[in-house]
Amino acid sequence: MFPRPWEEHLTGAQREQAIWEALILHYESFRRNVTVSDEELTKRIDSALKNDQQVFTKTEDPAAYERWVKERLNEDVALFENQMRYLSQVDKLKDQVRESTAVTVTEQDEALKQWIEDLKTSAQLKVLPLPEPAATSP
Repeated sequence: MFPRPWEEHLTGAQREQAIWEALILHYESFRRNVTVSDEELTKRIDSALKNDQQVFTKTEDPAAYERWVKERLNEDVALFENQMRYLSQVDKLKDQVRESTAVTVTEQDEALKQWIEDLKTSAQLKVLPLPEPAATSP
């Protein structure tokens, strides 16, 4: 799976970053129990076939689909489908995160203020006023 064609130009550090991001996304999607149905998987595969200008779908012509995976991608069908399922799973996770964080700036400000207040309360912090500056004589 690594390096993927669009990552061939990356430096070693950038590839390492991409691998860590993939691992984190995979872990988080597992932790959140993000699943991909067979129907969603087939839809994604059919989209890949269409993008490659193929005239068949996975379900319409399974033999042509299998040939395409083996000849065009040089991969095992099960491996390819697992990769497509993984990509769909990560996309669903990203969508969940985007939906859960869609707030206005005002809501973000209020949430920050509330978080600070909660922190003060839980840590029993006391905010003391700053001393007045000493008066300077003319």
